[in-house]
Amino acid sequence: MRTEQDLRAAFTVLEDNAPLELSELVEIADEPRPRRRLRNNLTLAAVAATVVAVAAGAPLLVSGHHASQQPQVPPPAKAEKSVTVRYSFTVGHVAGYTITPTTIHRDIQQASISIGTGSGNGSTNGPAGALYVFARGGFNPTDAKAGHPVTVNGHGGYFATLTSPSLLDDRGNPAKLPAVAWQFAPDTWAMVQADFRDLEAIRGQDVSAQAEELKIARAVHTDAPQPLRVPFRFGYLPPGLVTEGGAPDQDGAWIYLGDGRRSNPHGAGFGSALSVWVYGAADPDGVFCEKARPFKVNGYGGCFTTVDNKPGAPTASLYLNVDGGLIEMLVDAEHVGIYSDAQLERIATSLHLATIHDPSTWFDATTAVPR
Repeated sequence: MRTEQDLRAAFTVLEDNAPLELSELVEIADEPRPRRRLRNNLTLAAVAATVVAVAAGAPLLVSGHHASQQPQVPPPAKAEKSVTVRYSFTVGHVAGYTITPTTIHRDIQQASISIGTGSGNGSTNGPAGALYVFARGGFNPTDAKAGHPVTVNGHGGYFATLTSPSLLDDRGNPAKLPAVAWQFAPDTWAMVQADFRDLEAIRGQDVSAQAEELKIARAVHTDAPQPLRVPFRFGYLPPGLVTEGGAPDQDGAWIYLGDGRRSNPHGAGFGSALSVWVYGAADPDGVFCEKARPFKVNGYGGCFTTVDNKPGAPTASLYLNVDGGLIEMLVDAEHVGIYSDAQLERIATSLHLATIHDPSTWFDATTAVPR
C-alpha cells in the first residue's frame, strides 16, 4: 500500500537514475511494506508502463506515446482464453488469524494469512503466510508426497517443507517453509504455508506448524466460490484482450488483461498486457505528480511521467485525480506501442465507475469486461 513517504522516496530514486532527456519525468514506485523475515513476491507492486484514467460518466481523452515512438507490433503468440475472475474458495473463521483473499491469476489464487486480527498486540506487520489454490495441473505434488500424510475435510494431503510460490527469505530466494497441501479434486491442489516464529514469540512457546496449518486448511471451502468486486467496468476493449485475473488493493481493485503476446518477465504479477487499477486514494497536494508534466482533463488534474525501461520498470505512466480516488491503466513494458493512443483513449472514455468509497455499489469482476 502506498504512503506519501513511499511516493516521495520513489521520486528521489527515479529522478537520480533517469536518463538526461527524461530528468523531469519521474515515476512513482510502489514498494511493499517490509517484513522482518519474509516478503510476498506475488503481491509486490511494480511501477506502471502507461496509465490512462477516466472520471465516472465523463469522457476523458488522454494521450500516451507518439506514433513515431511506437515499435513494430508483434503478432500474438496465441489466442488467450479469458480467466473467470472469481475466488474459487471461501475461508471460515479461524481463531487467532486473519485470512484475506488477495490475487487471482490464471494458474493460482491466493489469500494472505496474518496472525491476529490486524490490530492490537496480537497482530504482525505483514503476512505470516498464504493460502494457495492452484488451477488443475498447476501444482506438482512430488515433494509434498515425501512428507507426512494428513487429511483435510475428507481429502488426502501431506505435511512437508516446501518451496513457497510467493514468499522470499532474507536473501531474496524462495522461502522453504512447512506446508499442508491437499488434493481436493482430480489433479487440483490447495496449500497452506506460513512462518510461525511471530506466533511463537507472542505465545512464548513452541508452535506446532502442522497443527496450526491443519486448523487453517480445514476452514477452507473449495466448493464455495466468492466474487471479487471491483469499482469499475469496461465499455470497450480492443479485440483479443481478455481477463487474466485481478486483486483488491488500497480500497480499490485491479483487473489484469492479456492478449497472448510476450510480456515483460519482470512484471511482478500484473497483467501480461494491460492492468487497470481504481483505488480510494487522492492527491490534492500533487505528491503523485511532483516534478512530472501536469495536465487537466475536464477539470481533473493529472500528470504524465516517464522513466527508463529497466527490468521490471515502467516506460510511462499517467495519473488522474477523480472523484473519490485515482484511476490508472498500466501497460506492460513489452506492450508499449502495441495499442494506439486512440485505443487507449477509447478504453478510458468507455470506463464506468461505481462509487469508489462505497463497495456496495461495486461490480462483480466477472461482469467487468465486455464479452
